[in-house]
Amino acid sequence: MSEQRSNQHSGPRDFGPEAYNYADLQNKILPELHLIAAGMEIEHYRKLKKDSLALSILERQAERDGQVLASGYLEIAPDGYGFLQRDLLDADSRTVLVTAGVIKQDHLRTGDQVIGRARKPRENERYGTLVRVEAINGLEPEAARSAAGQPGEEPHAQVGQRPEQRRMRHHPLGVAQADAQRAKQPEQQRGGEYPA
Repeated sequence: MSEQRSNQHSGPRDFGPEAYNYADLQNKILPELHLIAAGMEIEHYRKLKKDSLALSILERQAERDGQVLASGYLEIAPDGYGFLQRDLLDADSRTVLVTAGVIKQDHLRTGDQVIGRARKPRENERYGTLVRVEAINGLEPEAARSAAGQPGEEPHAQVGQRPEQRRMRHHPLGVAQADAQRAKQPEQQRGGEYPA
């Protein structure tokens, strides 16, 4: 009976119904990813590096479900929603809308690099909407949440950094602008000086 099963899968195996997430694919070795890619009929998969191959598999899965794979840096608007954009300094590179609910659920912050599934824009919409987060800064969402600790904490902050620098850590020009604005405020409003 085991011989019959092995003969049934003599060609590329069908990996279609099984859903993979970013963490699963990162934990697999390259030959396993090659088998999955062959089953999904991804072209030239042997030439791709492991990270690119994992993203190609996720992209194929998203296409199968009528969605797109979106990636970019998160820019959060004052209203609580945000956008994924290819370049943090270029607002024209916005690709996907991120709802306030997703931002809160996954403890996302401005500057996070996010990979996820998005639904395509509807007729009257300019951007698609992120519906599922696959990875945050190269980590699966659960690991990124535990690394973030409590909402509002910033684990990437370095000792001795001012709050403005922590908020603007991905904006090299933004730190200078924040310092210039801070210098214009009276000392009483600032709450004293920061240690050097």
